[in-house]
Amino acid sequence: MVNNSGGCFPAHSVITSKLKKYLEDLKEGDKVLAWNDKGDLEFTEVWARTHHVINEKSDYIQLETTTKRLVLSHRHYVLVKTGEEKSEFKMAKDVQIGETLITMADDKTVIEEPVVNIDEVEEEGIYNVFTKSGRIIVNGIFCSTYAEVEPNLVHKTMAPFRTAYDLAPKCVMKKIMTPNKEGKPHLFKIGGDILKPIVSSVQN
Repeated sequence: MVNNSGGCFPAHSVITSKLKKYLEDLKEGDKVLAWNDKGDLEFTEVWARTHHVINEKSDYIQLETTTKRLVLSHRHYVLVKTGEEKSEFKMAKDVQIGETLITMADDKTVIEEPVVNIDEVEEEGIYNVFTKSGRIIVNGIFCSTYAEVEPNLVHKTMAPFRTAYDLAPKCVMKKIMTPNKEGKPHLFKIGGDILKPIVSSVQN
């Protein structure tokens, strides 16, 4: 079993896409539902699969709202309401019962739901993607695609890589996005090295 403190979701995490149903089925170029700065739903493009580990069990945290259930790694960020018209990303491990998550109903209306239960669980699979907006809706709950470090900071740091995805020849991107033994693209070894000092300071 893998001790998964980083930023991932287990197998069969449901996303909303024009073609796909599960996060582990996504590939670069797919469009998934997220939201913009005004809070309106919109599609955003997947530009990287950052974790793709099959047949490995991992530790996760489970957040339950009135109608939703989200399983994710402890240090992955979810969107939490913090004021009448204000929300911010918070690590899953820091979310408390009674706090309000932003969710999407089956009819695609955006609603707020309180967290009613939190559990430690073990699930199979370790998966994550990066989107161009840095946002994604998983199991109907608004999430960041980032973990460990404050999402806005990571999103700015990853800007050159998103540009490379748009401009570099596909054959080049395919090579540097090939997963290593941990299921992470080689490209993110570079990004990880850049963010390592920040991650260490957060963990300490």
